Amino acid sequence: MRTVSRLRYEPSVTFSASQASPSSQEPVLSQREYDFLEALYLLEATSPFDRRSTKEVAERSEGGSVNPERFKETVASLVRLGLVSTKEGRGGGCWLTRDGVALAKRLTKGKKR
Repeated sequence: MRTVSRLRYEPSVTFSASQASPSSQEPVLSQREYDFLEALYLLEATSPFDRRSTKEVAERSEGGSVNPERFKETVASLVRLGLVSTKEGRGGGCWLTRDGVALAKRLTKGKKR
């Protein structure tokens, strides 16, 4: 089994959208995870009704020739951190949670939705 050492997230340190200070500690994410969050935000996937397929988000994040299967680990990690929620199966997809939206807003400041 492969061990993922790039995540240095500590469960005792959490990010909450209600925290007023922008300097509060945030989870440490990989570049792919940041790109995925940004793509979800720019696609306006902010509720279960506006969910987007992993393929659609992956294409927005890394271009049209990307294999969406490579994003399974990324999505799982973001779900564990509470930044993304998912629905499996036909008609499924992913969307940003409230904390995910708050973080994505800071990441994408100055960019058009």
